[in-house]
Amino acid sequence: FNNTTLKSLLQPKTFTMEEDTLPQDIEARKSIRIIDKEKEEAKILTELKSLLQPKTFTMEEDTPQDISARMKSIQIIGKEKDEAKILTAFQKKKGKEIGSDARDIQFYVNNQKALGLVLNRKKILGYAMYPALAIAIQFAIGQKYAFPDGRPACTTPDDNVEVCGLRDLLQEGVSTLRVLVAFILGGFVVRVVSVWQTRRTAYLSLCGGAREMIIRVAGMLPSTSDPESINNRETMIRWIILGFELSVLKARDSIDSHEGRMYLKYLGLLKGNEWEKMVDGDRHTTVWSWMMAKTTKLNKDGVLTDIYAQSLCDSIADIRGRANDLMSRLNRDQPVPYSSTVGTLINLQLIITSVWKGVVWSVWSFNKEGNSWGKPMQVIDLVIFFINVIALGILYDLSQILYNPFGPRVIDLPHKAVGGGIRKFGKELTSCDFPSTVTGDAHETLSISDKHELEYLDELIEGEDEEIKSSLHFDQIPFSNGENYVSSLYPSFLRPKNLVPSISKKFSTVPKKFRT
Repeated sequence: FNNTTLKSLLQPKTFTMEEDTLPQDIEARKSIRIIDKEKEEAKILTELKSLLQPKTFTMEEDTPQDISARMKSIQIIGKEKDEAKILTAFQKKKGKEIGSDARDIQFYVNNQKALGLVLNRKKILGYAMYPALAIAIQFAIGQKYAFPDGRPACTTPDDNVEVCGLRDLLQEGVSTLRVLVAFILGGFVVRVVSVWQTRRTAYLSLCGGAREMIIRVAGMLPSTSDPESINNRETMIRWIILGFELSVLKARDSIDSHEGRMYLKYLGLLKGNEWEKMVDGDRHTTVWSWMMAKTTKLNKDGVLTDIYAQSLCDSIADIRGRANDLMSRLNRDQPVPYSSTVGTLINLQLIITSVWKGVVWSVWSFNKEGNSWGKPMQVIDLVIFFINVIALGILYDLSQILYNPFGPRVIDLPHKAVGGGIRKFGKELTSCDFPSTVTGDAHETLSISDKHELEYLDELIEGEDEEIKSSLHFDQIPFSNGENYVSSLYPSFLRPKNLVPSISKKFSTVPKKFRT
């Protein structure tokens, strides 16, 4: 066979199956079918990947773990959309009845979720162990064998000495432990809330440092439109946001995880082999070192002056300190012996109280001939005891609930919104779209001396400018007075209506023409 004959055999459209007589022809036909099938499968796989692929990076680097993580992200997004639909339906149903807007409804939903973290079915079942112990002791002791002197029991110092003496002894122990537990638990809760607030304050400081770095980079690097300047601005600002996000991932113990890498790729913050070049456990610090090296290079190339380079290096060192460890477990975590001691004291208090309640209830049951549960006093005492158990349990569980504020719960930091705002801020400043007053292209400038400022404002207010006339006075600008914050603490009929005095009264003495 020559080359032409071979090519004709390998082309499906040049001959039919009736011409296949030689075994070689049949095998060649099978190979072509296999190749066509593989091409179809590859095409389907490519289409599937394109559906899952964000626009910020390509799929060539994706592994099966990447695709699995993205599928989980899509499921989470779908769940959020379903919750949004439910919230919208709730708004349409309840908003007309109670006159609430979407913000109030969202706040109500968040309050319900936060309450579920503090008190849920699993915790209630755990707390119910202590009342169950008391009831078991009641039925075990409230029999005739425990009260040989008969009824009524414990009315005089000499009758049923063993059970009545045990009741008095347990009551004394409960009173002693109650004071100690109240003192220790109060200091424990104050410490827990203080650490929680410190960690949230550290996050706030990091957000401010990231915005400050973006401002410095956008203001100090050349704002020209040549490719090199654009690349320098984009790279530096992207690294700032990358270091910011990595710092939060470290606080969530996900800085080296595959999910963390996929999250950063989804945001478009990783390029090339940056992830592989980062130091495990200190990836955010690695990014700050890249920024320091980039600043030094720009200074050597003459892009940045010595003063600007020094200022940027100082800012990088400052934000590295803020982002070092938001959780800071070395100096902020509760000492383990301290937490264990508090937990042990609470459990002892609840156990002794349960035994004491069981003995007290056994006396009631014996005196009522086993019919104490038919009386309101027994039921009310049980409810009060259970509330006491829940209160102590919730206060101690705050150490676990408030431990890490960097999670996805409704009580945690709103990093999704805050981080999105910082990314948007960095993206907008990357374009260097400054107003004409910055670029020097303004045709009109406003220069008014302090001496004539009030007269100028008076002219604006009394003039014919419709935009000034239609603008709101300061006392007409809506503001939040904190009512939503405390609305979850009180029932609707006890909710305070005027938490902050009306600022219209505060500014009523200002002349009308100066209020705008």
